[in-house]
Amino acid sequence: MVLTMEVEEKDYLQVFTLTKTATGQHIVHEQEQPPYRYELDVPCDDAINAKVFVIDDLTHSTMLLAEEY
Repeated sequence: MVLTMEVEEKDYLQVFTLTKTATGQHIVHEQEQPPYRYELDVPCDDAINAKVFVIDDLTHSTMLLAEEY
């Protein structure tokens, strides 16, 4: 999802909020500057509730659960 963002500039920090729904997984992808928000529903049998941070330093990308940040 980060690779397909249609924005002028990508923030170094991307936030994914995952929410379990009756039909599957709801995903909200956001960044702060410039503001960006994209929502997606995916059918899934084992959905979870979690927040994931993706930090990009231009040479590496690191994904962390919120409790690891």
